[in-house]
Amino acid sequence: MKGFIMSHKKGLAIAGIILLIFVILCIFVWGFLFPDGSKSEYGNRLDGIEKVKISDDKLKKLETELEGHDFVKSADAYITGRIINVMIDVNDGTDVASAKALTEVVKSNFSEDELAFYDTQVYLTNEGNSESSYPYIGYKHRTESDFFWTNNQ
Repeated sequence: MKGFIMSHKKGLAIAGIILLIFVILCIFVWGFLFPDGSKSEYGNRLDGIEKVKISDDKLKKLETELEGHDFVKSADAYITGRIINVMIDVNDGTDVASAKALTEVVKSNFSEDELAFYDTQVYLTNEGNSESSYPYIGYKHRTESDFFWTNNQ
């Protein structure tokens, strides 16, 4: 065996270097394809969110207030990152203008600081009626004062 190693040491050295390069390349590719999972998926976009935290109780209060309208079947509010999502299902035959007016209820349930930090999305649906013009999606950027709506025509 000693004779084999001595007679092939250049080839073994080259094979070792190639193996080392391959291992380093595999580690690099692994790091590129599977980034550090301990980092936030939002990066630094959520910096300062602890100063304007919205409680679950506030979201439940909003849902209850929205469901208090006669034409609202159900409401669900939740936060994803810096976006307040509000899902509202309305009864059949509900006027679109009345449904869109619910955004005033949504805005009135949050402070100026919260509205200045979070974007807001309102989804208006009518699950029971396939002939209606629903769904509508309203979006309010944190720097804007009003909602912009999808054009469903």
